Amino acid sequence: RRWELETPRGQRETGMTAEAAALKEIDEELGFKVRNIEQIGEVSGDTAILASTLPVFWADLEPGPPRDHPEGKEAFGRIVEVFPPELRTRISRCEIRDGYTLSALTLAHVAGKFTIPD
Repeated sequence: RRWELETPRGQRETGMTAEAAALKEIDEELGFKVRNIEQIGEVSGDTAILASTLPVFWADLEPGPPRDHPEGKEAFGRIVEVFPPELRTRISRCEIRDGYTLSALTLAHVAGKFTIPD
């Protein structure tokens, strides 16, 4: 397993909406309360293999310290806060290289959720 900087995500349980699954993953992986959540787009993981798309959400979080509490089978390290001015450098150095995360960052940028300074 490789350690990656990536956005929270997980599997949707039967009967759960995509938004409810996103809220559950934010709670489990980051531990923040969510002030507001909205779908900002969709991504296709690999159209050569899968025809499905995955929704991408933007969440405004309440302030406070993270209190992640992963399930026993989950493996991830400490929470790393990355600010917009760091994104260009971290992406160009391949410190952020997860396809879903790169897509989510692009969708958020296009939706006007943050700007990436030159």
